[in-house]
Amino acid sequence: MPRMVLNKYVGAIVLLFLILGNTALAQFDVRLTSAYGNISLKPTTGLNIHINPQNFMTVGLQVDYYISDNMGLGFGADYCIRDSKFDVKLSDYSHKYKGIDNWDADPVPREYEFTIKSNVPDIIEQNALSYIDFPISVFYRIPLNDKINLDTRLGVKMGLPLKSNYQLRESDLYTRLYFEEWDLELFNIPAHGLYDSRTDWHPNGEINLEKVFSVFSELGLDFPLSLLRIRISGYFSYGLNSVISETQSSLIYWPEKYNNILSLPKSVNLMQYGVKLGIGINRSWKKDRKYGWRKTKCGGILY
Repeated sequence: MPRMVLNKYVGAIVLLFLILGNTALAQFDVRLTSAYGNISLKPTTGLNIHINPQNFMTVGLQVDYYISDNMGLGFGADYCIRDSKFDVKLSDYSHKYKGIDNWDADPVPREYEFTIKSNVPDIIEQNALSYIDFPISVFYRIPLNDKINLDTRLGVKMGLPLKSNYQLRESDLYTRLYFEEWDLELFNIPAHGLYDSRTDWHPNGEINLEKVFSVFSELGLDFPLSLLRIRISGYFSYGLNSVISETQSSLIYWPEKYNNILSLPKSVNLMQYGVKLGIGINRSWKKDRKYGWRKTKCGGILY
């Protein structure tokens, strides 16, 4: 399904849930949400890998259930409406590994040493990632006055990858093959993946990503605005596990098997920070513990 069509379907479903939630499920606080900020990847590695943070934007649905006057549980879904595109730089790369050849013309397995290095300082790859998150949280509301509340929230979330791909954009690669048995070094044979300078190679493919489990927190203000109830919060999350499902020991396996840069670190953690907006219907009724439903002065959130 095209991404634009999928965005429209998600928006329609979220709006339907908002309407139903504010009519049939009056004891819940249901809101449309949107978050905007920076997303970054933090690799754990001895290699010189640099990744600049990128922007992210989500739309979603947040459902809060109050178990007391000021405390409750939150459930939601946040859909990333655009890909986060990272320029991943691998600098000063030089590596050797040993393998066994399997040439059809030479059925005897022979050990070789393959050398890869970069003739220029940086190997640059573009990675595109997007997720849908499912957060679960505990929140506590602190009244500041009759209308404004300080909203605090702490939780965990699971992120499911929607899209993940890479493309090698810039490189100048040098490769060598050495057979110790014969004391033979092979070089500059493009037909066998050996180059003195390879600049026109742009392999691409999908990145194998794991589900991401993160802890997150929010702190913000909740207040009425005409017919709406608005919540504006600062947002921070940190991934507890690596986003990469498998690691590789070399950027290239001879002759031409390219492994993307994010497969080289031991782990790659995901971090986000930004601002989150929640918009719901401002109710004029509040549940009375003794007499049922009664009208309140400021509208506010139901509990």
